[in-house]
Amino acid sequence: MNDKVYFDIPGNEDLQKLIHNINESQKMALNRDDVLFIGLISGLQIVRQWLNKKNILNRNRLSDQDSADKIKHNKLMKNIEKSNGDRVEWILGPTSYDAIKRSSTYFKKVGIGGRNHRYTTLAHDPLIGLLVGPINLLSNTVTYNTKLVLGTSKALPYEPDNPGTSYYVSTPSSFPRAVVKAVRTVNEDKAALPDAIIKHLLHLASDIGTKQGLVIPGLSALPNLKKIKGAEINSWLLDNEFDFVWFADIFAQAGLSELINAIAGYMYRFLLYRDSNESEEFVIAKRQKVLAIANAMASSEDLAVSLSQITLGHPIEGLRELDWGGLLVTVKKIQESDEFKNELKGLTHIWDNLKFNVQNDAVSIENDFKINIENIDRKYRKIIQQMQNEYLEYSRLEKLAVDLDGSGKEMFTNSIQFAHLNNVNKTLQSKSAIDDFFNN
Repeated sequence: MNDKVYFDIPGNEDLQKLIHNINESQKMALNRDDVLFIGLISGLQIVRQWLNKKNILNRNRLSDQDSADKIKHNKLMKNIEKSNGDRVEWILGPTSYDAIKRSSTYFKKVGIGGRNHRYTTLAHDPLIGLLVGPINLLSNTVTYNTKLVLGTSKALPYEPDNPGTSYYVSTPSSFPRAVVKAVRTVNEDKAALPDAIIKHLLHLASDIGTKQGLVIPGLSALPNLKKIKGAEINSWLLDNEFDFVWFADIFAQAGLSELINAIAGYMYRFLLYRDSNESEEFVIAKRQKVLAIANAMASSEDLAVSLSQITLGHPIEGLRELDWGGLLVTVKKIQESDEFKNELKGLTHIWDNLKFNVQNDAVSIENDFKINIENIDRKYRKIIQQMQNEYLEYSRLEKLAVDLDGSGKEMFTNSIQFAHLNNVNKTLQSKSAIDDFFNN
């Protein structure tokens, strides 16, 4: 016979779920090994941030000539020289979109100069230039977007027979005409297209690490509005070193941050849970929580440094040196970790409760104070009223005690009451008491 008794408890499934969630949350709590991994991961991320600021964002920039010489003496150039032969001089020579001077016979300004050609010529845009650059090279043109005009002009060599000569801005043309001429050039010489692509890429590579740098991809096509010019925006960005290197570094640092997280996540699983009986779901959730906390700590430290720079009067440096890539990864890791998000929600709830309790306590104290003041005022008024009544009674009895017009009995009674008000405890309150007092 089965002696077990089962009770059908209302909400039993919810109770079991609650117990399960409590047990899971206790297992999900951080232990000593978790804290060690969090410290290791956040430390690696902070070291990455420091190296990035030192070697990339705050590096010493080269002059245009030093950068060009560095490219020319690269080992890759030897292979290019072997494969291109007599075309090497043209490949390594000046480009048509570096033309900054105007023809002596054409005086109309287009707005290109030595200080602005990096952000006014579309070929220098790391994105748009992939199309415009080779076309300009194959058609001897320059396409620009300046404060004055968006257009294309011919760019002619100073010495037509010298492939290493520089160019000057000549008469107006159009980009469709430049495309037609570039196609014609490629039809006449099939090697012209790859040579133009190589020349363009080498030229951009030599400009990237220079003091002026290259624009953020795509921004050279910003339109000129009435009050805001696209060229002015790019000028400000380059002057403050918000250039292609800074932009590309955001994605590079995001990739390095993810690499650190991936390696650390693998080591965390291998070292702590390789022989564990915990479920795959639990291990993943715990690992995501550890990574989210570690990345949040590293990003918080970096944000604190940037905010201090901004507070000290260096807002540009604070924004430029912020680890934007790592910050994006941190947001991603927090989004991936439901456990960490729940804890953040819990902290928010605690903060809301704290503010609510503080506000309520302040209101309660204020109300209690008002009530106490009112009670004190009421008691004070009552005491004053009692004192006034006693004084009136004292005055009345004093008069009646010596009132010869009243009856003897009334005078006797009033005199006894008056004596009591004067703290006379022993009084003769009857005729027999009077007789005894005088006879004895």
